[in-house]
Amino acid sequence: MSDHSAAARRASSVSRRSHPEESRYGLPRKNDFRHISWGRAVGWTVFGTVVPGVGLLRARRWVSGGVLLGLVVASLGVFAYLLASGQLLTFLTRAEVMRSISLACVVLAAVLTTVAVTTYWSLAPRRLKARQRWLASLTIFVVTFAVTAPALVLAQYAVSSAEVFSQVFADDESDSATVTKFEPATTGDPWADKARLNILLLGYDRGIGRTEDEGGLTDTVMAISVDTASGNTVIMSLPRATAKMPFPKDSPLAEEFPDGWYNGYDEENADYFLNAMYHLLPTLVPHDILGPTKSLGADALKQSVGEALGLTMDYYLLVNIDGAAQLVDAIGGIYVNINKTLPKEPSFLGEFEPGPNQLLNGDDALQYARSRHADDDFHRMGRQRCVINAVLEQADPVTLLTRFESIAAASADMIRTDIPATLLPALMQLGLKVKTQGAVTGMGFVDGEDGFTMMSPDFDVMRQRAKLAIAQSVATLPTNTGQTASSSAAATDSLASSASPAFSSAAPTTADYPGGAPTETAAPDSLSSTQNLDDFCAYHPEE
Repeated sequence: MSDHSAAARRASSVSRRSHPEESRYGLPRKNDFRHISWGRAVGWTVFGTVVPGVGLLRARRWVSGGVLLGLVVASLGVFAYLLASGQLLTFLTRAEVMRSISLACVVLAAVLTTVAVTTYWSLAPRRLKARQRWLASLTIFVVTFAVTAPALVLAQYAVSSAEVFSQVFADDESDSATVTKFEPATTGDPWADKARLNILLLGYDRGIGRTEDEGGLTDTVMAISVDTASGNTVIMSLPRATAKMPFPKDSPLAEEFPDGWYNGYDEENADYFLNAMYHLLPTLVPHDILGPTKSLGADALKQSVGEALGLTMDYYLLVNIDGAAQLVDAIGGIYVNINKTLPKEPSFLGEFEPGPNQLLNGDDALQYARSRHADDDFHRMGRQRCVINAVLEQADPVTLLTRFESIAAASADMIRTDIPATLLPALMQLGLKVKTQGAVTGMGFVDGEDGFTMMSPDFDVMRQRAKLAIAQSVATLPTNTGQTASSSAAATDSLASSASPAFSSAAPTTADYPGGAPTETAAPDSLSSTQNLDDFCAYHPEE
């Protein structure tokens, strides 16, 4: 009797150990299911990794699967809310938020890896062939890599973005007394309450062999005026050797320099040209003469250029020319049209040969923008505008994504600005409008033309020409609007009257022209076609 009972127990033990729902020790495995095949286990693992939590729920791991799936749903809900409310860009342009996102992405990658392994272990049959084990391992590795790699890349992008935000952009508007106090609208068009945005673009160049302590010159001075309704943009270039630059009458700098940026007796003194103000002026006056500032030189230029053109310069953007070469390399180079033989700067580096759509790397783009010996400052400024326009046009989304870290690193090294970080979301929207819809035109002040001379500028004439350039830009039909040529007259009237108060039929106010309303008699009949940015940068070789 006892022998029979022992045999029965041994048979039962063997039967239990061969049961797929039992472990090698004969104990039941809670989450094994006889009807789950190897292929379905792999399928549920893939699905449960792409949609975290689903595979664990299928394996009856109710708590971990439910919590994970709940977190996924909650995260999607928060994302949808931020997107629908228009707060997503605001949320993503804060350095501390981007650092938190970076950490969260690393944690997410680890969690997804754990989920994939746990889901498969919970669902896969115990007895598998060697080929099935290898295929399962390969599948899980590929799926895990596919979902974790983007998270890790995003983590790195978030860190790079946080560094750019913290190094480049101001924490708030109080960092500089010259910054325009502006709060974008929280619903609809963020620029609904601001018709024009004026940014002073400075190209800073220490020159060859000069150190940071020795200072540099802002050889590129451009006022970028954007019609926020249409995206139409005017780029106005001032010669670097412009003398006697004015300051607003109510500025403390006007008391220090009553005759403008001028030593009072030598109008050809290069230390008092426009390009020297950034470095020299802060050494001559108290640092806090304009109030709080991170860059007195830039704030002084904002006031001076704004007074000369009759505009309020809202913000400045200084681009280190040496850093610009890094940015051009980061986007893979730029294509420009070269219309004549141009010596590089310095000339012993060689020369550029004429030709359309020539690919320039960073160093070549820098030499092209610096070239000055084949013509004059006006053409040099035009080439600088062509380089900037090429960067804006050719920095497509794919390039920005695939070269993000290089672009971010170059940007942090080359850019200084007083634009507050809180304004970045609205600026991104406006930049997209300019790129996809707006028409970009350019004009320059040329010595001896249209009443302008560098040594003794007539600032009333300059204000009137700036006014005319902006008025024509406002009246230009934006691209991709669906309007036809027959509607251009109506569109001109509409844009001129509604897009910018400064150029409506109403008389301009002192707020529109801080330097005083320009006289109508000094206005030229039209702007020269050579001042159109598209025409200047087009291919028309000179004999």
